[in-house]
Amino acid sequence: MCCRYTRRGASRWPAGCFALATAYRIVYTVAGGYLTARLAPHAPVRHALILGLIGLVPGAAGVGVAIAKPELGPLWYPIALVLTGLPCAWLGGVLYRPPVHQ
Repeated sequence: MCCRYTRRGASRWPAGCFALATAYRIVYTVAGGYLTARLAPHAPVRHALILGLIGLVPGAAGVGVAIAKPELGPLWYPIALVLTGLPCAWLGGVLYRPPVHQ
């Protein structure tokens, strides 16, 4: 089990759980970029990048919270989310191949 509880009831997760969360966030960000590109009426990669830029806002806020409250978890986790968000959204957009009309 990843989560353990202290006597006060606050949870403290081991680093492996944060690594697992980072991995699935990367997968979901690529999938979100792909879906955004697929639904885009034109310029699919640009739409996926816009999604990545939108994701940077809460990611940067997460870094600020992690600095202010270090007891919530390791600082590397929100930093990793900020650093991987835009490239993963771009990758999702690039992976989408629009159908060729003949």
